[in-house]
Amino acid sequence: GQRSLEPALAGVMPVCFVHVGTHKTGTTSIQRTFAAHDELFARSGTYFPNAGRPDPQSGHHNLAWELNDDPRFDPALGTCAQMLAEIAEQRPPRACLSSEDFEYLHTRPERLRALADGLRAIGYVPVAVVYLRPQAGYAESLYAELVKYGFAQTFDAYLDSILINGEVRFDDRWCFTFDYERLLDGFSAIFGRDHVIARSYDTGSRDVVDDFRQVIGAGGAGHAERIVTPGRLNAALSFADVLQRVERNAGALRGGPAAGPVPRVRARGRFDPVQLPEVRRIVDRFNAGNARVYERYGALVPCVSGRDVMADFGT
Repeated sequence: GQRSLEPALAGVMPVCFVHVGTHKTGTTSIQRTFAAHDELFARSGTYFPNAGRPDPQSGHHNLAWELNDDPRFDPALGTCAQMLAEIAEQRPPRACLSSEDFEYLHTRPERLRALADGLRAIGYVPVAVVYLRPQAGYAESLYAELVKYGFAQTFDAYLDSILINGEVRFDDRWCFTFDYERLLDGFSAIFGRDHVIARSYDTGSRDVVDDFRQVIGAGGAGHAERIVTPGRLNAALSFADVLQRVERNAGALRGGPAAGPVPRVRARGRFDPVQLPEVRRIVDRFNAGNARVYERYGALVPCVSGRDVMADFGT
């Protein structure tokens, strides 16, 4: 039931796909694959612009930082104006921009409209591609990632924020949305509902890089064997590692030693604090919205993956 690009759109006008993540859905693997094979993709009609990529192996994060007023933005790494000029000069049938930080633009419609209008001005139809992960697994994975950057909130408080607000904010500029209906409607208000492609992401099912290539029509069948995708990147922290980092972060905020006391934790497995009681709360909060996402955008996203449910029963 997952919808790809509308057939009526293909071949009518050039398309610029804006891959907006979300976070923790294989975005780094997608970006590194396209960066490593940009010439091969260009020969098959899909152009991955150079402007806005902080390094040759990354996505277009500098463009997202520019639009989000992120202090990491560096004009020397390429601006939105330079990206538009580059695409206009190359005139490929398909262009592709990718950064999970584009996700934040659903809360800044004026900036998202500026991006969409810029692409339309050079003759391209903007189409958003969004991968959505079951909220239970996303909450666990995102928390383990945020603690790497100094996040010190307890998991219980973090989950409460998600359930109450449908989102979690960090560092005043990062807003991670778990209300997928709100997220997609923000993009469809600017791009149009028919120009938002939502896909369900589930670790361990299909290859997200291959799925993304098929969605945007990049690298025909004759090139598939020449495209090498990286293995899993951004390795997950163990349960013990996450708790130790949270304690260090909290100690630093309290003005104590950065290392802080190390919890005596024996857990060696993956970080999976969401158990059956939390699953019930997550389902109660997001199931109705996920159902509407399926009705409007064709992406069937469960609140929790079947594999995680079985693991929780085992626990």
